[in-house]
Amino acid sequence: MARIEVTAENFPGKAHTGLGTDTLVLVGGGTFDFAYATLSGFSAIAIESGAGKYATIRISGEQLTRITSFSSTDSYTSLSLTGSNIDLSGKSVSNINSLSIADDNATVIVSSLALALKLNALERQGETIVLNGLVSTPASRSDLHNRGFDRIIEGSNTWTNAAPTLTGLSGHFHVREGESVRIDPEGDALISDLEGPIAYLDIDLSGNGMFFVMSNFKLGANFRILDNFSDQILLYKDSVVGTINRKFGGNGASIAFNQSATAQMINEFVQNLSYAPGDFIYEENVVVTVTVRDKGYRKAEAVFYVTAENNWTPTKPTLTGGSVVENSAAGTVVGTIKATDANGDRISYRLTDDAGGRFRIENDKLVVSGNAPIDFERATKYTVTMVANDGEQDGLPATFVISVINVPNSKISGTKGKDTLTGTAERDFLYGGLGNDTLTGGGDKDFFVFNAKLGTAETDRKVNFDKITDFDVAADSIWLDDKIFNNTALKLLGKRLQRRARRS
Repeated sequence: MARIEVTAENFPGKAHTGLGTDTLVLVGGGTFDFAYATLSGFSAIAIESGAGKYATIRISGEQLTRITSFSSTDSYTSLSLTGSNIDLSGKSVSNINSLSIADDNATVIVSSLALALKLNALERQGETIVLNGLVSTPASRSDLHNRGFDRIIEGSNTWTNAAPTLTGLSGHFHVREGESVRIDPEGDALISDLEGPIAYLDIDLSGNGMFFVMSNFKLGANFRILDNFSDQILLYKDSVVGTINRKFGGNGASIAFNQSATAQMINEFVQNLSYAPGDFIYEENVVVTVTVRDKGYRKAEAVFYVTAENNWTPTKPTLTGGSVVENSAAGTVVGTIKATDANGDRISYRLTDDAGGRFRIENDKLVVSGNAPIDFERATKYTVTMVANDGEQDGLPATFVISVINVPNSKISGTKGKDTLTGTAERDFLYGGLGNDTLTGGGDKDFFVFNAKLGTAETDRKVNFDKITDFDVAADSIWLDDKIFNNTALKLLGKRLQRRARRS
């Protein structure tokens, strides 16, 4: 059981070999990264840094396989465990100031609950801890989740704490000099977490050199900030709900919410947050990153872009809807149009292609114009193109396909005799056929079809003459069968109509 001492200076690049039960002693403080050294034949590792000296050790789960004891004589020792599988079962770890997990998606196995509650996985995502032969309590599981472990396995039981979600923040925004732009123009950003309100919200700006990042933002009416020397205090309706700390490097701010902050309050904070650029020379294009974290540092992130410029255009319009029933009346709504403007200018919409006059725009609605027929039998779809305008210029055009919904037709046919045919309230096709018939269309647009040859002087002039009782010039139509009504027949029909008009 020999002791083999090594310093940080002569540690890297060496093969450190013992006889199986020896102790490797790391002396003098400094950094010992086992990724740059090999280790074999040791059962224990001891750290003896000396008074006031720090020691940082980085070692993989695989290298720890044969190590049963890890101890330090000083309280300034940090141990970072690397790799995807780390088995600490049966191992003794004592007097280590910081014991952290270094890699994402690692699985850690422990047989001591006290050791488990010393582990720190806050900076990592997707961590699993396996409690080998242990019985946990709700309080200890909550503590493990808050120490960054997403999943806890105990026998056949598994407890999972999922990361929060952040939706509704994205895109590329534009802002004029001296103005601000809301990072959530629609006010529908949503932060949610199954365990309750999030604990932290980080805001990072690319290229920002301000001491306090929050000086680049305007808050909603219910929020304000008090400045201290090293941090800021966040108030909601004059009550303290969190502290704002400047992140290392000066390009970000981290808000730590206290127990008074509710989920609704935090959502209100984000939904009303506006970015106000600083000096355009240095901050013309800024990447804004918003990160939300729960107590265990599980996170969700949104990234968007802000460009400071004097002029911009609205976004391309979108259309909710996109179908219309054939023969719809003028003013029938086809869909709702939506576009956004970076600075909240009032937006109007204009059709650059109205499908042959069939559609028009009323405020933010695409509607039927009534100026041209919409008939499924003629076309099953139409194309329209529109742009949004912010009072200064048009945005990019957007083209949409409008589908025509077919309405089943009612076909009513007569016999060889004298018939009285009456249509429905819907669109009807009435075929009188042979005989002198009386035709009544009823409601909607009806079609009166003449497909029987009229009488002549050689036969009987009054054969196959039908009477329409309710013909609507604006809505109804008369169809003449081409096989029966050739040019000669149409001329004869026109003369008879003229004579009838003179007699009347």
